[in-house]
Amino acid sequence: MSNSKQKPHTNHDKFFRASMEHKPTAIDFIYHHFLKKITAALNTDTLLLLKQSYIDSYL
Repeated sequence: MSNSKQKPHTNHDKFFRASMEHKPTAIDFIYHHFLKKITAALNTDTLLLLKQSYIDSYL
């Protein structure tokens, strides 16, 4: 797993990460891009920002 303090590689990564730090933007993204059966099961009041990355360094 990559280190959460690792700098984003591209301007797109920087923009996306910065956008997802804003809860209303993150919620809008989730509802727009995730399947309805997934969003129906979410309680967005409980979402928390974690400053960690779960992307495998191999990817």
